[in-house]
Amino acid sequence: MTKDTAALASLNSKIASRIKTALDKKVFPGCCFGLIDSSGYKSIMPFGSKRYECKDPIFETSIFDSASLTKVIPTASLALLLIQKGILNLSSKIASIIPECNGRYQDLCTVAHLLTHTIDWDIRLSELRTQAPDRILNRLYNAPLAAKPGTRFSYSNASSVILGLLIERIAQRSLDSLAQEYLFDPLGMNDTTFFTARLDTRRIVPTEIESFRNREVCGEVHDESAWALRPIMVAGSAGLFSTVPDILKFIATVITQSPKNEASLFTAETKRQMHNNQIGALGNAGLGWELCQKAFMGEKASLQTIGKTGFTGCSMVCDMSRGVGFVVLSNSTYPKRPHDKSGIMQLRRDIADIVWEYYA
Repeated sequence: MTKDTAALASLNSKIASRIKTALDKKVFPGCCFGLIDSSGYKSIMPFGSKRYECKDPIFETSIFDSASLTKVIPTASLALLLIQKGILNLSSKIASIIPECNGRYQDLCTVAHLLTHTIDWDIRLSELRTQAPDRILNRLYNAPLAAKPGTRFSYSNASSVILGLLIERIAQRSLDSLAQEYLFDPLGMNDTTFFTARLDTRRIVPTEIESFRNREVCGEVHDESAWALRPIMVAGSAGLFSTVPDILKFIATVITQSPKNEASLFTAETKRQMHNNQIGALGNAGLGWELCQKAFMGEKASLQTIGKTGFTGCSMVCDMSRGVGFVVLSNSTYPKRPHDKSGIMQLRRDIADIVWEYYA
């Protein structure tokens, strides 16, 4: 439930003040914030510029590399939709769908393990970035797991890459085309894509002047392992480009609590599994989402707060009990990725707590 105009103005003023402080401290050159609640109230506020040395401003429709937000939009969401349709099961064994997966313990891995990041891959994809894409996949298929699946929480790009491949095998179509049909088109997310060539490139925000590629990375996937895999596939781990207005459209379908779900892609049961802990004593993880992670969701996050962060400086957070969600898109990795991420993490916490205080 929203409050009066003066209260909303105060909320926006507090958020703007906190983001401007981050700009002054050079946490990022530019940022765009967006918030939506179940009453239909929406606020979008752009700040700063694409690069420190220029005055090319950030707009409401500026396009950012969302990095690991890709793991939720679209990868985990597509898996959840396939489960809703009865096409996929949480208990389905990965190796029964991707028989190439034959490393130690991989025969025990299920879709549920992928969606909760409870597979402890004994491999770092970032270390394989110089290898040919087929070789990277082969190393992943044959990677021995450090422990039996379901015994440790272990966040990794590998789980989302395999989940994306599994979705493609089940649906017999590419991840990007499935995302377009089942998520982006129905929600009107017209500026969301893995392929920026079809967009107005003047709107794209650069992510880093990177030593690995020896150039400014702008309009191509920033994550190096996803970039290395791009010649043969769209990785389910990173590489989606989007805008604040588009991500708010996705958030709206998550926080909607209509009994008949007319305005939502997800059923009430799917949403329940998103915001209920799926891994018990191993930690907090909803199905396909991080759950109640106060490090970026704020001290006042509820037990039903779900979200995701992205390496480039992005984050999105939803709270179904409050009926509110927000997104921060930034390029905190520009011009060079910081060794100390405390600035962007503190901003995320502070913004979250400002929002939760308002919606208490």
